[in-house]
Amino acid sequence: MRSSTVPVQSRLNGEYLEKRLSSDHRLRDLYIKFMSEYCSLGHMSPTSNPGSYYIPHHAVYKPSETGPKIRVVFDASARAFSGVSLNNCLLPGPKLQHDVVDVLLLFQLLRYVFTTDICKMYRQILIAPEHHKYQHILWCASPHDKLQEYQLNTVTYGVNCAPYLAIRVLQHIADSDCTEFPSVRKAFLFHTYVDDICVGADSEEAALELQFALIAVLGRAELELKKWSSNTHSILNNVPPEDRANDALPFDEGDGVKVLSLRWSPHDDAFTYGFQSEKLVATKRGMLSLIARIFDPLGLLSPVVFMAKHFMKLVWRANVTWDEPLPPSVSDVWHQFVTELPELRKLCIPRFVHTRFGMRVVLCDFCDASERGYAAVFCIRS
Repeated sequence: MRSSTVPVQSRLNGEYLEKRLSSDHRLRDLYIKFMSEYCSLGHMSPTSNPGSYYIPHHAVYKPSETGPKIRVVFDASARAFSGVSLNNCLLPGPKLQHDVVDVLLLFQLLRYVFTTDICKMYRQILIAPEHHKYQHILWCASPHDKLQEYQLNTVTYGVNCAPYLAIRVLQHIADSDCTEFPSVRKAFLFHTYVDDICVGADSEEAALELQFALIAVLGRAELELKKWSSNTHSILNNVPPEDRANDALPFDEGDGVKVLSLRWSPHDDAFTYGFQSEKLVATKRGMLSLIARIFDPLGLLSPVVFMAKHFMKLVWRANVTWDEPLPPSVSDVWHQFVTELPELRKLCIPRFVHTRFGMRVVLCDFCDASERGYAAVFCIRS
């Protein structure tokens, strides 16, 4: 091992990880299971050749009594002794991904819809063998075992060019393997957010045909679709129960801990909001933190966000520091605002806007301004 290329954080990361796993046996078992699967699938393999860069890794852990979840994160931004990280040496590539709002808006235009996830998308894409030396890790399942060096053989989450590489591969599939399936090509290019496909059709028959075509095209690339969700029973009947998802939108950062999140209920075919009661933090820092966690890409909660930002403006004008108590004129209204936020769980907004291909529609817009701000709303009249 060439110590000059081992990130400064590797040794400290390893000691911290070892202590953490030793103190939490359930986390240790999940971590070992994850790494064992990584190795058994060929996504990483032992190597005796010294690497040119070593990536520290740690767990993002969601403890739960029923089904604890774990994700191992590889930190390619960790600096080596030279002061340079792998991500410092790589270009992230141009942005190929559509914004989430674009995917959501298109998702609202189709009557029969489904969402599905490309299983382990990054890890299904191999990198060139000559680049393996830049993706080495250190790992052993027990402190009593010898520390083993591994190479990561696939596109790795945490490397800054990984999103570009994964989406570029999907676009290549769209351009080269979809000549007989134009609807699949359109789904890849316009109805996909990273590894989540959110698409449908105007008729149930067309939606079923699209489902079969997606499975066939991705199957040729040895990519599987999981976490199916649909407002149409026939779509779900085509996949085994273990491959079905819950009601949360797949592209709603579902792997992270969300306090305020947009959700889609296939049964009601409507958007809802999953708000939890918030602990009141009556400081400028607490206000900004809460406002930033409101996930509202479609702007359906704009009046609520607008009011919250107005309160924030009052705090800025009061010239208080980040952790000072809020002035009384703002504290009372902010307390009421936070207390009433869970009421938004009662909102149920229909997803489908009653459009179909070839229909003539009129786009109407309204805008207005006040001393507090300005806003605009666009509606489809069909």
